[in-house]
Amino acid sequence: MSHVLQESVFAPNAITTLTNKHQQKEIALDNHVTQALVSQQASGKRKVSKQVARSYMKNYNDAEANFMLLHEFSSGLIPCVLEKIDKHQMSLLHHFAREATEAVDSVKQSLDTFAFPVTKVSQEQRQVVVDVMREMLDASAIINTTLAIISEDYNIDLKKQVLEREKTWKKFGWI
Repeated sequence: MSHVLQESVFAPNAITTLTNKHQQKEIALDNHVTQALVSQQASGKRKVSKQVARSYMKNYNDAEANFMLLHEFSSGLIPCVLEKIDKHQMSLLHHFAREATEAVDSVKQSLDTFAFPVTKVSQEQRQVVVDVMREMLDASAIINTTLAIISEDYNIDLKKQVLEREKTWKKFGWI
């Protein structure tokens, strides 16, 4: 997984998400770039550098745009925000419940495979693992999307919540 973090990426959806909430001129001034650059980034004509992306993420605590930038800069390792899904809270929570249940059910049905020694798995068992991973990724994508939307709707700082949870995770010995 070399070059996971890209130096620059095309991220028109992330920049468009920002320009839907802030004027291009404001974004340019706040981030010490030109309005033309912001416009070109939003239209997909210019890449966003890591430095400019950091600035956008620092200056605009916009979870949806941040997840989009992280997805692009991580070469797809961070699941994308599901842009074409109904973003009403109840719809998102319904999708979350369904995808989480599917992921848990997939894990439960595959426990025998995961109990098997990794070095001796068959191709069929390996495919079971891939299927479980895919269910978990579906759940992860809907979770990220839901977190981004409800944090904005309720004006709750998602970064702050993550940092607070990290304290709990440390107490649990998870990190």
